[in-house]
Amino acid sequence: MFYAFVDANIFVRIVTQGRPGCEPQRFADLTTLVEGKELGLIVPEVLGLELEKNFRLLPKQIESHCDKLADAVAKATENTWNEIDALKIVFCFNGFGTKLDSG
Repeated sequence: MFYAFVDANIFVRIVTQGRPGCEPQRFADLTTLVEGKELGLIVPEVLGLELEKNFRLLPKQIESHCDKLADAVAKATENTWNEIDALKIVFCFNGFGTKLDSG
C-alpha cells in the first residue's frame, strides 16, 4: 500500500475549487483510492484544526461578503432611474394620497 500526505491548503483547494489540477474529479479519484484501500491517507491533526477554524468562521465571512455586495449594489444604483421611484415622485407632487384605489 502507498501512503499519501495532503497538506491543508492543497486539500481545501481540491475540495473547493475547480482550477486546473484541483478539479472535483481529483477529489473523487482520491476518495476512491482511499476507500478501495489502494492508498493510505495520512491526515495531520493540524488539517482538522484548520478545517474546523475555516468552517467556524465561514458564516461570518459569507455575511461580510454579502454585506459588501449589498453596499456595492446600493451605491451603484443610488442614482439610477426606475419606474417605482418615478411614480412616487409624480404622486407626491400631484397631491395624490399614499393609497391607490383599484377602481
